[in-house]
Amino acid sequence: MKECGKCGMYNHEKITDKSACPDCGAIYSKVDAALKGTTHVSNQQKKKEKDKQLKDEKKKQERIEKMEKKLLSEENSEANSENAPLISCKECNSKVSKKAKDCPSCGAPQKNKTSAFTWIICVFMLFG
Repeated sequence: MKECGKCGMYNHEKITDKSACPDCGAIYSKVDAALKGTTHVSNQQKKKEKDKQLKDEKKKQERIEKMEKKLLSEENSEANSENAPLISCKECNSKVSKKAKDCPSCGAPQKNKTSAFTWIICVFMLFG
C-alpha cells in the first residue's frame, strides 16, 4: 500500500519505481524525490532562520545590557558630580552617594534623611 505524496490517495496495487497514482497520475518515485529535496531545503532554511533569530536576540540583549550599564553609570556620575557625601548602604555596607536613589552594588533603595533645614522650616510653619 502506498500513499501518493501529491494527492494523498492510497494505492493498494504492487508499487514499482515507475508506478503512478491511479487518481492524479503522479509518478511515486518523482513525487517522493521532490518532497525529500523540498523537506531538506526547508529544514536548512529553518535552521538558518533560527540561527539568525538567536543571533538577533543575542545582539538585542547585549544592546539592552549596554544601555542599562550606561544609564547606571550616568546616574552614578550625576550623583557624584554634585560632590554629595558618601554614606554606607544599609544592605551591603558599600559606599553610596547621599543623593543616589539605589545602591549601585546591591540595588537596594536608599532612604534619604530629611535635612535639618527642612525640619527648621516645618517647625516655623507650625508654630510661627
